[in-house]
Amino acid sequence: VRDKIETIGSGSTRVGFPLSIAGLKISGTDISAPLRLDAGDSTWKALGNQSSPMYGLWIIQLPSNYSATPTLRVGVTAASNPGGNLVISVDVQKNSDADGADIDTPSYDSLNTVGNTIPATAGTLEVIDIPLTNFDNATTPGDTLKVRIQRDADATADTLTGDIEFRSAAFLYDRN
Repeated sequence: VRDKIETIGSGSTRVGFPLSIAGLKISGTDISAPLRLDAGDSTWKALGNQSSPMYGLWIIQLPSNYSATPTLRVGVTAASNPGGNLVISVDVQKNSDADGADIDTPSYDSLNTVGNTIPATAGTLEVIDIPLTNFDNATTPGDTLKVRIQRDADATADTLTGDIEFRSAAFLYDRN
């Protein structure tokens, strides 16, 4: 894990690192219905349909300069039938060195959910920030996080009738 790839604003203490779409885990006990990975025409994308929630998972280790205020930033496009509101949910499981918890046993905190209007043109990128406020705030550098993302197609507020494509992702945080 790189400690710092992006600095947001001059002299900012807000930094982040990219998460690979191709590196999404899409099977296992944490994933009841997987996002579909596609190498696409030019970039990797994770596809989520409009009929049911579909999941993907990143496993990350917090860098040595992690302090607080984690946010998942995702780039999303509509694959078809664009225009409407998209609901994305993210939940997080924290595991620490010698905490006695089995990392392979799902134990996620409450969902972090945002709704966002998607442009009316298919393929137009929309960047969405999802503050990760619902997880153990005793998190420290070196902790391992399982970050699970889904299109929350069951949410009433999700009115986008077509499929979506997760195109990019980054984990942002305040550094110490």
